[in-house]
Formats: sequence, structure tokens, C-alpha cells
Amino acid sequence: MKETAFLTLLAVSLSSSLLGVPLILRNLGLLSAGLAHALLGAVAIASVTGSDPLVVSVLYTVTMGNLIYFISRRSRVSGDIITAIFFTSGVALGVVLFGFSESGAEELHHAVMGELQEISPLFLFLSLLAFFLTVLFLFYFRRQFTLFGFSEEISRVYGVNTSLLGSLLVTMTSLLVVLAIRTVGILLASSLFVIPAMSALLVFRGMVPATLASGVISLVSVTTGYTVAQTTGFPPAGVIVITLLFVFSVLYIFNLARKRSQ
Repeated sequence: MKETAFLTLLAVSLSSSLLGVPLILRNLGLLSAGLAHALLGAVAIASVTGSDPLVVSVLYTVTMGNLIYFISRRSRVSGDIITAIFFTSGVALGVVLFGFSESGAEELHHAVMGELQEISPLFLFLSLLAFFLTVLFLFYFRRQFTLFGFSEEISRVYGVNTSLLGSLLVTMTSLLVVLAIRTVGILLASSLFVIPAMSALLVFRGMVPATLASGVISLVSVTTGYTVAQTTGFPPAGVIVITLLFVFSVLYIFNLARKRSQ
């Protein structure tokens, strides 16, 4: 079971860190956090109706993610503000609906803290499939994402369908948020997207090198954090995020020192 949990965590973390770079470059860094918290509503809906939590979560999150992206593109309101509105709405819906569920307290705990120790082989397969699709997605659209991250207007000049590309990015992110919540919980899911990507962007500016560096940072941090957690008995998710923050701090100091020396 430990091997299944570790491989699942590794696959989800790597996928999230790779997608984190284009998300940040498109000013969508808050999206993963917003979707993770909004997903509390989906978990509550599944609990009250007796539906499959995974199916409800996927449908709910993909819909919410694309709705946020659609509104933010066609409104003068900042995308972060739109995300925050859906963020609070999902949490409110979840809190209300969990009051009608007999097992609400237990399911709420699993949603917030994750279910890493209860990961099944099927979920491992889904996580590995998601990693493969993420790599394929980023590789296939690498040129478009490079232009898209630099300037949306220039992307359009070169014939990039920015609306479709943005929607695909949001959809992939939504699917990975569902997997991330099952492994590290709502509170820490967005960390897997944002921290490795921000760490990489401190050192690398190009889309491709930053994405590769983000994956390496995630790989090293997850492996180190999980090993330390197994040795000390601390919760793996928390130790992994602390490790990610440590790497970010080191790279941030390195980046400051490099700028001062120039």
C-alpha cells in the first residue's frame, strides 16, 4: 500500500507541477486553489445524493473551471476575483450540505486532509494516466504555450486559438485538482501546482526549461518529503509542502543574490 500511495502522489505532483508553469504565466495561479476549495461542494453533493464522488467531482470541477475562465475573459472583473467568488461559494455549499449527511464529518475530514493511505490500484492507474496525458498535452502544445505565455495578442497573430487552448489548460487543471485532493487534501492541493512552478520561474524564464525545472523540483521534494514523513511519522502531505517551501526559499535567496551581483 505504501508503494501505491507514493507512486500516486508522485504522479499527481509531477503532473500538477508541470501544468503550474503555464497557469502562472497566464495569471491563473489562484485557479487551482479556487477549484480545490470549490470542490468541497461537489464532495458534499456526492455525499448527500449517494453518487460516485469521483464522477461528481470531475463533472463539477471541469464545469466550474471553464465557467471561471469564460467569465474572466468576457468581464472586466479580475480572474482572481471571479475565482474567489466561486471559491467561497463552493465552501459555503459544502458546509451547508454536509449538515444533511450522516457521514458528513468523516467525509469532510477526508476531503480536507486527503486519503493518501487509502489509495487504490485503480486510482494509481488514473494518476499515471493523468501524468501521461499531461506530458503529451504540454509537449504537443509547447510552441503555442510559449507564445500564449508571452502574449495573447501575439499568439493570435500566429494563429493560436487562445480560447480553446486556455479552456484545455483549465480542463486539465480541473481534472488534476480532483486527483490532488484525494492525495493531499483541499488545503494543500494548490501547493503542488504553484510552489514548484514559482520556484522554477525564479531561475528560468523560458517556458520549456521552467516546466522541466518545476518537474524536477517536484520530484525531489516529494521523494524527500515522503521519505522524511515515513521515518518520523508525520503526515506526508504536510512534510512535502514544507519541503517545497524550503526549496522555494533557497531559490528565492539565490535569485536575490544573483541580481545583486549583476
